[in-house]
Amino acid sequence: MPSLALLPQLYGWRISEAGEADRADLMQFCRDNPGYDVLVNGEVSQPEIWAEEFLTELPPEAFHPGPTYKLVVRKPHDASIAAILDVTLGLIDPRVGHIGLFQVAEALHGTGLAPALYGALERWMAARGMEALRLGVLTTNPRGAAFWDRQGYKPTRQRATEMGAGRTVLIDVLYKPLVALTLEAYLARVPRDDPAAP
Repeated sequence: MPSLALLPQLYGWRISEAGEADRADLMQFCRDNPGYDVLVNGEVSQPEIWAEEFLTELPPEAFHPGPTYKLVVRKPHDASIAAILDVTLGLIDPRVGHIGLFQVAEALHGTGLAPALYGALERWMAARGMEALRLGVLTTNPRGAAFWDRQGYKPTRQRATEMGAGRTVLIDVLYKPLVALTLEAYLARVPRDDPAAP
């Protein structure tokens, strides 16, 4: 399992893998930050279920995932959770990293934490051999779409998926090459992201 030692510790913000000891704080993070879950699921999540899903859910085996990391970012002054991340090294293709969740506390939006944290994450994933990164953003989340556009992500396709009590949502699938890699070459590695794919 790759070491997390190269992930920069930003301005005293502590980044670590989430575990059972973080469950209570994760539940509090859920209570304090309902906006994203309402956007995704159409309702406020139950903290107990939300924390369990964050800690235990993994990508489908059909995607041949590499190691998945559930990360928590804690504030320097009170150690409460400022952000949570879910990332997989090598999803579908061994050199393609996947960002399953990148959620910064609502009270910290606009502070500069999100781009600093993302920059650290991208450098860490590149150091682990990832040559492109991918993620999905809800079409109903213009703030999120604008953030990923500023980080250099480009759309490959839209996909409909079910989230929260059978609710169907549209997701824009985005990618960013970290090396010289054309869209065509990327789609050859990850055919699922091709607009012509089912």
